[in-house]
Formats: sequence, C-alpha cells, structure tokens
Amino acid sequence: MVVSCHSASYNQAIFSGTRFAIPHFPENMLRPQRGRVRESGDFMRAVVFVRRTGARGLGHVGWAFDCADGSFNVGSVENPLHHLRTQPRDDGFWALRTRDPIQPMRLRRYTDFKVIPIEHADVARAWRTVAWVSSRPYDVIGHNCMDATYDVLRAYGLEDLPIPADHWEPNHWFDHVCGAEYQIDDGDVLAEPPGESQSNMALPDHESLIINAPAGFTPEMPAWRTLQHPEWQRFQHARRAALPTLAGKPQHGIAARLVEFLERHHIHL
Repeated sequence: MVVSCHSASYNQAIFSGTRFAIPHFPENMLRPQRGRVRESGDFMRAVVFVRRTGARGLGHVGWAFDCADGSFNVGSVENPLHHLRTQPRDDGFWALRTRDPIQPMRLRRYTDFKVIPIEHADVARAWRTVAWVSSRPYDVIGHNCMDATYDVLRAYGLEDLPIPADHWEPNHWFDHVCGAEYQIDDGDVLAEPPGESQSNMALPDHESLIINAPAGFTPEMPAWRTLQHPEWQRFQHARRAALPTLAGKPQHGIAARLVEFLERHHIHL
C-alpha cells in the first residue's frame, strides 16, 4: 500500500486484513450503521480506479462513491471501440450500485485504486452527474474516462482533484490524486469482509448494472462544463495552467495519442 500526498489527514494509513482502513477517522467512515444515513461529521469515501495497461499504456480510470447506505456507485466510460469520438450507445458507459466497489473493477482488469475520505458529500448531485455522463459521447479530448471520473467525483464533493488537462494521460492523472493507494489484484482487498454488508440490498450486485441513464435522476451538466459559467472559466484557466508531465518522461498524453492515431490512419489536417 502506498500513501500519496502525505498530509496529516493521511498519516499512518494502513491496509488491514480484508478491508482498507484509515486510522484517525471514525469507524463509521468505513462501515455505515445498519438502517441509517450518515450524520453530519461522519466521513464518506470516494475511490479512483486505474487500469495501468489501458489505452496502450496511457491508462484508464473509473470512479466509485459511497452512497451512505452501505452501497457504492461504481462505473466508468470504457470506449471499447477506441474511436476518437464514440456516440453514447457505443461508448461503453456502465455504472453499478454495489456493496463492494472493488470486485467489479477487478473483473474489468483495473489494477490500482486510491481512497479519498470526504466529510461533506453530495450523493444526489453525483448521481445526476453520472446520468449526464451516460448521455454524453466519448471524446478523446474533453470527455474521456479521465474527464468522466473527474466530473462525477467533483460533483460528489472532491474539490481538490487534479485537473484533467488535455496533455495529461490517465496514469499521470491518477498518480496526482491525493489518497491512500492499494493494488487491486490482491484477492483479499475488499471494502467489507464477506457476508458483513450493512446495506440489506435485496438484489444481487450484477442486477444493478446500469448501461443507460440511471432511472430517477435528471442529467445535470456540472457548472464547470457549462460554457461561460464562472466555474467553466476557472476550469479552463486551470486546464491551461496544468504542469506538463514529469521532466524526462515521454510525452504520451491524450493530445499525443490523437496525433498518433491520425498518423497511423494517414489522416492529414
């Protein structure tokens, strides 16, 4: 286990047995009490996943967020056709409401994840953003897996995520997320010990799979994606100001991927 961004909040984070545990936070951050919604002052969890080998080594990311009832929303936009632009019906969007956010990502060959505690989370807003993400076409510049994960988790309440800059690849973006990091290929890594979920959800997790806009939630475009909104202006400024990748590292970001695709298919601008 690796701890990124060594602030006091993440000091001495550990991996404990069959679940991840972060000392110095209340126990109910890790396991919601049966039949109740978390109260003010309790901590929720957001999770960022990465498949290091995705997109020919550029990486691929997805999200999960704590719904405060013992379940998580977990998902991503996979773009299985690998097109620069893919319509929503073919872009591989999926989401799942599940007790264990780790297993669906393990099945999809994600390799690592980071856990970020959050005190003030907006679950409904995050679900509305998931609905919006599901309705958007995949775009290699501006709406890729990195953008979707950023939008969902920022809507959830994570205000200090690294900006999804055009010249950043998903692996590089994941490395800059501040959180306790774990490897997902360890079969003992679970959000809860087997058989001890507190949610009492009646349906098996696989029956909660969502491949279209989730029912009951009106898609909501985030303010930072709304043209000319003050949040959009600040977001664009931050994207332009994002630092380049590490010195000496090959520049294989999203923009470079676009150039490589055009050259491979003999497309000239």
